[in-house]
Amino acid sequence: VDILASRRTRRDERVLDAGCGTGNYAVALAQVGFQVLGIDYAAGMLASAQAKLTGALGDRLSFRRMDLDRRLDLADGSFDHVINISVLQTTADPGFTLRGRWRVLRPGGTLLLLHVPRPQSLTRRGSGWIKQGTDEQASCCKTYAGHSLWGCRQSSVAAIAISCSEAIHGAGF
Repeated sequence: VDILASRRTRRDERVLDAGCGTGNYAVALAQVGFQVLGIDYAAGMLASAQAKLTGALGDRLSFRRMDLDRRLDLADGSFDHVINISVLQTTADPGFTLRGRWRVLRPGGTLLLLHVPRPQSLTRRGSGWIKQGTDEQASCCKTYAGHSLWGCRQSSVAAIAISCSEAIHGAGF
């Protein structure tokens, strides 16, 4: 929330929370004034997120069911910021997913990626995204084609994403 709030230049900025789960980040962003759309494929997660819509929050926040492994039914360049919090490891093709985020992000917008590997989420081992036996923490902020990218990789001996940069470049950032 602090990262996006520090980058805000207008009051009406829009955020896409792609893979919003139960909506915790989406709610926090709406509470500080962003217009937020949270999307997720899991109906149960969305039901939990919808239950958090109270009072005026509903004017700044909405949730929709969408499959991140398919083309999103959202207009090109329609979001100032896109967040993906512990989501890429669940997608069938992270490159496709990142290209979709690129498409809906306005020029100069911010993509916030956070990957916190957990043993139950390490399903992409054979794809080159996961490296075993590493104990490393790193964070970075880079600019790709005029878009700011904030990425964070964390691990405890379990695993870290190692091909994230290649996928990001391949998606157009």
